[in-house]
Formats: sequence, C-alpha cells, structure tokens
Amino acid sequence: MAAELKHTVAPSGGDFTSLAAAVNHLIASHADLVSADVYATIEISGSWSSPDTTGVTVSGITTDATRYVRIYTTGAARHAGVWNSAKYQLAPPDVWPICNQGIQYLYVDGLQLGFADVSGVYAFGGGGTFNAGANETVLSNCIIKGPGTNTNSYNGIYCNKANWNLYVYNTFVYGIGTTASTRCVVNSATGATLTIYNSTLIGGQYGLRQAAGTIVAKNVYAGGAGTACFNGTISMTTCGSSDSTGTSGLQNIPVSTATFMNVTAGSENWHLAGTGSGLYNVGTNTSGDSAPMNFTTDIDGEAR
Repeated sequence: MAAELKHTVAPSGGDFTSLAAAVNHLIASHADLVSADVYATIEISGSWSSPDTTGVTVSGITTDATRYVRIYTTGAARHAGVWNSAKYQLAPPDVWPICNQGIQYLYVDGLQLGFADVSGVYAFGGGGTFNAGANETVLSNCIIKGPGTNTNSYNGIYCNKANWNLYVYNTFVYGIGTTASTRCVVNSATGATLTIYNSTLIGGQYGLRQAAGTIVAKNVYAGGAGTACFNGTISMTTCGSSDSTGTSGLQNIPVSTATFMNVTAGSENWHLAGTGSGLYNVGTNTSGDSAPMNFTTDIDGEAR
C-alpha cells in the first residue's frame, strides 16, 4: 500500500507559505510518485489575512490511481460555503489560479479560487497530455469567484484538453461576466468528459457550455447567463435554470433571494433560501453513482 508524502502550507509554521512553492517542491524533489510508491498530499491550514497570489501549475509528476496528488484546506483555512477573505484564497492578479498540466490523477478540495478580468484566463483548467481513459481530476467543495466584469473573455472552469476526465461537485462559480466566449464552465475538447454535480453557476455568456466532448450534469443550477444558461448537448438530470434551458419543471427559477440566501454583489451566499426556494429538495440522490460522484455530503461537509 502506498504511503503518504505530506507537505503543509500555512502563513507560518508550515513547510511552505504558498501553494505554488509546495507544488514546485513536489515537481523538483518527488516527481515520480509511482516509483516511490507514495501519494502526495498538500494540506493548507492556518489563518490567512491576505490572498495567496502566485498561480499554480501542477506538472511533471508521475501519478496513478493510488499514487496521486491531493490538495486540500482544513481548519481555519477552509471556507464555510461562502467566500471569506479570512480563509485561504488563491487569487493571482493576472494568471490562472490552478492549471493541471497533464497530471493524470489530481484532487483539489475546499479551495477559494479568484481571478482577474484578463483575456484567456480561467480559474481551473488544463494543459499537457492526458492518457485516454486512464486519468481523473476532481475539483470538489470549491468556491470560484470571477471579477464580475465584461472587458475580456475568461472562464471559470475550462475543460480544454483531449481525453481529460474532469469531475466537479459541490462547487459555486460566480462573478462571471457575460462577454462573448465567457463561460462559468465549458468543455471545449474533443474526447474530454466533464461530469458536474450539485453545483451553482452564476453569469457568463453561457453558464454551462458543451462546445466539444461530453458533459454530464446532475443537480446543477445555472442562472443569469447572457445568452443561455445551458448550451450544447448536455446530459442533464434535475438541472435548474433562470431561463428555459434547464430540465423540464426546473426552468425560469430566478437568481434572487427567492432562490438563494444573498445575491448582492460582494456578499453573495449561494446556499438555498430555505423551503421557499424553487431548488429546495428537488435534486437527485447521487450516493449510488460511480466514484468519485457518490459523495454524501454538501459543500459545508454536512450529510445530504
């Protein structure tokens, strides 16, 4: 059984003070996890008074299904389902927060990712080469906040590499402008599969767009899009929208306090507004789905 290779990131008292430094150390000193028979974890903890502003490119690390890279927040660094500047936030001023540059098995959990209005930037995207049928990237329990402006084209989550298997769940994406070619979440790569569950997408020219590849969406709400909340050929189950593109019976649900707790710019809270929300208790149980989408907790870590 593979052993854990653990590094910590914290404002003080950790092995590193930035996520990029921890990842770069892995690349330089532990590039072949398979030969070493270890899985690498990077734990982010501590109280953060300012953002981590260096973009992270995860590259050059050999992984497999049991010897992987996992990045996660814990304790005082972890958000509570609402953007909080006193929690860990990875927010570079001019580049993407995280790029998976061909790491076959990567898991990112519980981070806040912020990014600026820069052409071509995304909060989470890919590069490099992914092995056909033998890779898995999971983004879970994250909050992605865009700049909320319309100067340039940018994406929240960008599934942009052939053969990439990208899984997203319990994630909020918002503050996305409605400029052409700006999307909350998009699959643009032939042969790629994007599976997204239990997530809320606010804004964009498109909320969730299938430009190429395959998208499977379950319990996803997309609202406030400039052109269409859902666009392209998407396998949808109990997906709501603020327009007519959602699942039958879950259409024309507004981005308002009738649906969510707070929609005011700068203080958004995308938890549902109680039993009066048109999205309350209408989702599909995912606990019997195939891993990694058989999760049983929400973005707050509470049982569904």
